[in-house]
Amino acid sequence: MSTQKRQESGRFGFKSNTHRLVRSIRLTDATWDALGRIADDRGITRADLIEEIASSGNFEGLPVETKSRPKLDKDVLESLSEKSLLKLKLGTQSPSYKSAKKVISLFIKDILSLLQSE
Repeated sequence: MSTQKRQESGRFGFKSNTHRLVRSIRLTDATWDALGRIADDRGITRADLIEEIASSGNFEGLPVETKSRPKLDKDVLESLSEKSLLKLKLGTQSPSYKSAKKVISLFIKDILSLLQSE
């Protein structure tokens, strides 16, 4: 069990100058007990243990899912632009269609140059 110092009023003293808010999380009994055992072994509270894990960035053994960005290349963007242009329901020889296609082509060019600069 953690031996945290108390203030004269009987309240627990602050551990740092960083203000902590009360949070609520739902955990299984097994998880709560496991956090308690690890925290007790270290002589800290469960909250301190969670702070320690989060601030260290040490998430070894935890499943980490990373969402991959969809591949945006010229072919994909041009295909999307064609689908969008079809929704206008204009003939491909219409001046409005040609203007829209020109603007979208410039937009695609700008997007690709941004992606290349990353």
